[in-house]
Amino acid sequence: MSSEKVYKRIESSGAQGIPRMKLRKEFGIKADKTLEELIAKNTIFIEKKGRTITCWSKDNYMQHLLNSDPKFKLIFDMYSKTDNKISNTISKINRDLNDKVTNITSELNTKVSTLVTEVKAIVTPPPPPAPDNGNHNGSKLTLEQFRMEFDRTLTEIPTAIGWVELSKIRERICDKYNISKQNFYSFASQLFDQFNSRYELSSGGNEGVMVRGLVHGFVRCI
Repeated sequence: MSSEKVYKRIESSGAQGIPRMKLRKEFGIKADKTLEELIAKNTIFIEKKGRTITCWSKDNYMQHLLNSDPKFKLIFDMYSKTDNKISNTISKINRDLNDKVTNITSELNTKVSTLVTEVKAIVTPPPPPAPDNGNHNGSKLTLEQFRMEFDRTLTEIPTAIGWVELSKIRERICDKYNISKQNFYSFASQLFDQFNSRYELSSGGNEGVMVRGLVHGFVRCI
């Protein structure tokens, strides 16, 4: 005999249960052995009142007790409320913990990101200077701007005899405007050609402008 069939029959009887005698009529005397197996597995519950033995499935027996036993119902309700409170408390604790973990994780990520940025700023070397090809700030200089800067630098360099080395003027202007030596002397040649009545050149020096095949490395204002 299939215990599953007997169990389904008991379960279908609902909260009122089914008498064992009725099961015997439906399944025969062997139903008693099947009932013993189901009882041993705590699958069904039985009650004996007088000479009548009634069988229930687990859920149906619980409902039967709630319907017929006020004390059991009271205890069950108290347990349910307590269980709900405990569940709600546990849920709240879990939510609070999750929020705290999320906040701590966010703060740690922010601090780590800031620290990484600071470390990179410390250990990352500055980019190498761009090669001086004479086309940086100097390319923005006009001849008039160059003349004004040249005159100002010429007056700033102290000299006892009035002559100033072009190399000293060149060093200052090249450093300030980031132009090449070649660009400086290109501007200087144009300046002396257009304003030859303003400047006087003298030969000599290690560098300067070429005049009639000679290096003229000294200049003064006339």
